[in-house]
Amino acid sequence: MKLDNDIIKEYLNKNIVNIYKKIKDSAERNIAKEANFRTDIAIILNDIFEDLEINQKIIPEQEYSVANGRIDSLYENIILEYKAPKKISNKSLENNRKFIVQLKEQMTGLAKKNKIEKGTILGTIFDGFNIIYIKYKNDVWNISGPFEANLEAIELFLKRLLSLSIEKKALTIENLLKDFNSKSIVTKNFIKLLYKKISTNTKSNKSKLLFEQWKSLFREVCGYDFNGNNLNIQNLKKYYEINSNDDMKLDYLIFSIQTYFCLIIKFLSIEILTYLSDRNQRSTNLSNISKQEDFKEQIENIESGGIYKKLGINNFLEGDFFGWYLFLWDDEIYTELRNLIEIFENYDCSSVNLESESAKDLLKDMYHNLLPKEIRHNLGEYYTPDWLAEFLINEMKIDYSKNQSFLDPNCGSGTFIVLLIKNYIIRNNLKLSKKDLLNKILTEIKGYDLNPLAVISARANYIISLGELLNERNDLIEIPIYLCDSMLTILEQKKFDRNCYIVSTKAGNFPIPISLVKDGVVNKILDILNEIVHFDYTDENFIEKIKTENIVNKEILSEEEIVLKELYNIIHSLEKKGLNGIWANVIKNAFAPIFQKKVDYIIGNPPWIVWQSLPEEYRKSIQKYWYTYKVFDHKGLTARLGSAHDDLSVLMTYVVMDNYLKDGGKLGFVINQNLFQSSGGGQGFRKLMIKENIPIGIEKVHDFIKVNPFEDLGASNKTAIFTAIKNKETKFPIDYLVWNKKNKGKIYSNIPLENILNDFIKKIDLKARPLKEKNSSWILGTKEELDIFDKIINKSHKSNYKARKGVDTSANGIFWIKEKEKLVNNLVLVDNCSKIGKKNIKSVIDIPLEKELIYPLIRGKDIKKWRIETPYSIIIPYKTNGKVISKDELKINYFKTYSYFYNKKNCFEDTLINRATYKKHYLSLNSKNTVPEYVLYNIGDYTFSPYKVVWKTLATSMTAAVISNKDGKLIIPDHNIVMVPLYEEDEAYFLAGILNSDIVNKFVNAYISWFYSTHILENLLIPKFDTNNELHKKIVILSKKAHELSLLKNGELDDVEKHINETVKILLSN
Repeated sequence: MKLDNDIIKEYLNKNIVNIYKKIKDSAERNIAKEANFRTDIAIILNDIFEDLEINQKIIPEQEYSVANGRIDSLYENIILEYKAPKKISNKSLENNRKFIVQLKEQMTGLAKKNKIEKGTILGTIFDGFNIIYIKYKNDVWNISGPFEANLEAIELFLKRLLSLSIEKKALTIENLLKDFNSKSIVTKNFIKLLYKKISTNTKSNKSKLLFEQWKSLFREVCGYDFNGNNLNIQNLKKYYEINSNDDMKLDYLIFSIQTYFCLIIKFLSIEILTYLSDRNQRSTNLSNISKQEDFKEQIENIESGGIYKKLGINNFLEGDFFGWYLFLWDDEIYTELRNLIEIFENYDCSSVNLESESAKDLLKDMYHNLLPKEIRHNLGEYYTPDWLAEFLINEMKIDYSKNQSFLDPNCGSGTFIVLLIKNYIIRNNLKLSKKDLLNKILTEIKGYDLNPLAVISARANYIISLGELLNERNDLIEIPIYLCDSMLTILEQKKFDRNCYIVSTKAGNFPIPISLVKDGVVNKILDILNEIVHFDYTDENFIEKIKTENIVNKEILSEEEIVLKELYNIIHSLEKKGLNGIWANVIKNAFAPIFQKKVDYIIGNPPWIVWQSLPEEYRKSIQKYWYTYKVFDHKGLTARLGSAHDDLSVLMTYVVMDNYLKDGGKLGFVINQNLFQSSGGGQGFRKLMIKENIPIGIEKVHDFIKVNPFEDLGASNKTAIFTAIKNKETKFPIDYLVWNKKNKGKIYSNIPLENILNDFIKKIDLKARPLKEKNSSWILGTKEELDIFDKIINKSHKSNYKARKGVDTSANGIFWIKEKEKLVNNLVLVDNCSKIGKKNIKSVIDIPLEKELIYPLIRGKDIKKWRIETPYSIIIPYKTNGKVISKDELKINYFKTYSYFYNKKNCFEDTLINRATYKKHYLSLNSKNTVPEYVLYNIGDYTFSPYKVVWKTLATSMTAAVISNKDGKLIIPDHNIVMVPLYEEDEAYFLAGILNSDIVNKFVNAYISWFYSTHILENLLIPKFDTNNELHKKIVILSKKAHELSLLKNGELDDVEKHINETVKILLSN
């Protein structure tokens, strides 16, 4: 008998109850008797091996010696470590630490002895009542359990054990990545071929149309401009061995990668569905088909969704844009598809059910590994780590025993959906029949996404998560994951005179009667349309077919007949042109949000896309809703969307709470931590009021900035999670927990949450409240610290000191220079700093320039506490009153500098006029050619004040210093520096002393996480300098001393700073 998973499954179905009883009897009989228990289990396992004709035997007396101890039993690469019954604690891993350490040593020893990777070994600790699993993955020990050794746990253990006797590969992420990673030959060849086909397509309009629709959606999802990327295209061409002389098109490449990944998902899903359907053979048998036309027919059946419907899933490929290659079919595509199928045929897809971790990580990890790191980083496409998603779900405090409903409005590959299904099954498995459980999950756990690839991934993950519950279906089921815009669909209800919704696509605009949408019958009508449009039906036949199905009231049908005929004729016209196939399904999915009833829980990770990155058309569509929801509230120069870096997640949070969440319902989001403390977009978010009449009650925030959960995926962002209740006031101060790493290094995204909490991270409990007004930045601290800070907050809107940004050239490579030598006639020999900055600026060396227009420059990195350095200089073609020198005057009085800017060989003029600051602030003023191209921004008479207190904006603490001049020339700060212009030396040292004090540092760090901008002085209550105030004078003396001592490495500076801290605390606390 050749063993396979179906045989194992059938055997266990018949015998598991009896096997379980034998194991439990032995455990009860052998309390505290490990040797007897081990012998009994060996006999039970050997009987199973004999029944299944497995040529293997476990000898209970035989232990296996390794360098790090002795192993009780070994089967293939599974170590069976027995403990006397009831020896394993069921409370926590910590109570079983001794056993775990012992097994880790045995696994390490076995790996060394057999010269295998530790990651290929599965360790188990078993006492008949509890079981613990240990696996080594990504240089980390993953420990699961202790789990109660109930019937299901014993069955899972035996499946794991027996599956090792099957010749085919287990369906694990490790095995899939070996075959299908971005560097594998099959992957590179297939993606290279797909790229060639789509990029050179001249014969298939349908392929082009599908590509254009995908591209439109992809830009909305990622906010990515394919034409404005900064990827190294030549490296990518080399990576994929693309020999074209033309530049590589990134949109075609990503479309090709996603098409390839989608094929893997489709084949994978078929095999899993086949296995879960209790079928005895693979449903496609593609590898057995010898004729190309028959093979293509089977592939067409897959791409049309027919095979998925045969396997019980109605909507698996609804809204799929990745079957385009069928319309460019040739021998090359046929060959590569066969190669892919042959590799896939070597997998045992049933094993996906054996490893819950693998099922959870499978598709997400595969996609991350298919994208070269450079592309992934540039796109910013990162799915939520499982442990972080699980952490957030736990924070939601969900009672799964009640009839609760869930929605992830931006579900990605389904990370949160999978975990919710898993939890729902565990909590209700014994309370509901499997049939009721299946129906409950399908009704109550839903997800939306605008990314076609994410949708098919999430549907596949949904199927995997349902597992054998799928056997309980009586009819076709619909996986409740929909390709739609969860935000815009519910907001943007465009209407014509005929009272229609308009669904806009690259194939055209499809009118849908609102009355039919509201009645919920539009999907049935679209199914009818899909069924008949392939045949020679007229629009009259379409209406008659609807009548015979009796799904629409006759009066309503009569009123909407004209629009329905128009809809039919549009799609029928596309069908005749060979351009149909998906559009009716796209329409069906688009309306899913309109049918959505309000839910108890919204959970997920909304898109973190700043306004400027969104496609212009999409920006226009959503612009007015920022004002509708009152989440845009800027004034002055920032009073336009995008200037304040408004994040799409802000609007989505408000829209989904308003439209999808019940009153009293709870939302939990992974969010950008900036929204709690930054100005700009964060101000609107912190209003915590939906349309100014429904409050949002934030319960708690967890700050993961220092943990950096996305780091191992190649991203670095400011991650936080929060939970909030709709229609409940936020009660400040709220709990705010800051998490830190226990040790240095990355935290891998696939490490179990329990391990993360026990071994990798630790928390600090703080409180948070608004600094001033309700929507102002939150200040963080212990209750005691917040009481102290309250005394030094400037609660008025006036400040004694005004901070400004330094000079912004927007072309540092032109204006920043390195002085080399002083020349006669007040000239200086210089080189420009062409390599500084992102602009491609020509290097110019040994150029003489007028010394009068050259000033010492300080950048952020040049500022240390109490001192500065000035390695570079800057050209400032301005007068000391802050007015720009005219072009005519520059030409006459400063010809060398004029020649530097306008010499055609230097190619500087184009760069100057194309600067963003020039276009934004000066171009409209230059109709009479009065504003020279070398004009600067953030410059005025204040720039030439004799003294300045400066600090760098990008820092982890306040780092201030006093600057004045160097060799008789004023030192000029660049735009990444904040400066306070002053005219009295003592006042400058007074202000610097206060800003560098501990109490100010703690205060500033409590509401700023990284950007020390000009608003610091607006929030800090600093008294105006008074020459008669003794404390003021003392701070001046100490500050000057600190500046003098800053270059010396001795303890005297520490003493001075101690006195400064004491004096400033007294001053500000009074």
